[in-house]
Amino acid sequence: YGSIGTLLIVLVWIYLNSISLLIGFELNASIMNAGMGKEKGKKHQIK
Repeated sequence: YGSIGTLLIVLVWIYLNSISLLIGFELNASIMNAGMGKEKGKKHQIK
């Protein structure tokens, strides 16, 4: 297949990496939102 096969493999590799990055970003945002809710509750209790 030569260069066309290499190009396809590179494109699939980039696609899979971008999907894994998006999943990681979503997971990080979910964890941050869950943590922010707990911190806000503590701040309101202090007041």
